[in-house]
Amino acid sequence: DSMGAPYAVLGVDIDLTQMYRDILYKTLNVLLIIIVIGAVFIYVFLVWTSRNITGPIELLDKSAFRYIEQSKYVSSPDKLDFEKPSLDIKNEVESLSNTIGRMTENLKDYMLLVISAEKETAHMKYLANTDSLTGVKNKLAYDERVEEINEKIANGRMDDFGILMMDLNLLKKINDTYGHEYGDVLIKNFCGVVCDVFVHSPVYR
Repeated sequence: DSMGAPYAVLGVDIDLTQMYRDILYKTLNVLLIIIVIGAVFIYVFLVWTSRNITGPIELLDKSAFRYIEQSKYVSSPDKLDFEKPSLDIKNEVESLSNTIGRMTENLKDYMLLVISAEKETAHMKYLANTDSLTGVKNKLAYDERVEEINEKIANGRMDDFGILMMDLNLLKKINDTYGHEYGDVLIKNFCGVVCDVFVHSPVYR
């Protein structure tokens, strides 16, 4: 009443079985919603991962494998090309692909420089060890060979070998009579004959 004193008692009868059913129904609904949301999230995550990570990495792996296989059969580094996969994902995988592409190009340039330097060195060594008039090996090459043979003899590793020395008679007379040009022709022709006869041996002037 207005004084706050109760004047009635209300008894409520609750069906616990129905309450349990309602709780179970609500729980199952919430669980189903969670499962559906989780499945959607996992699907979206897998699609995103495939497009942005695993797929590009697989393409990059295939490109790297083709590059390795190609390197076994090319005869020159300038024929070796890294086929960079076409990626437009703007993440670390694309950055890695670009880095590998630049690295292979730098490596190819470096190998070409090394090969060029080796050819230049070989050419310079050839010039240093070759007689300019006749094209046979010169005294520098002869001295190097003698040192090599002496070292092998000292170590007991030298097989049998022979040395043949030849001289041109009347070379001074030909130079004095006909000129040094004819003397040079004689020397070149003589070296040509010696090289033809001793085709398997080094010839030194």
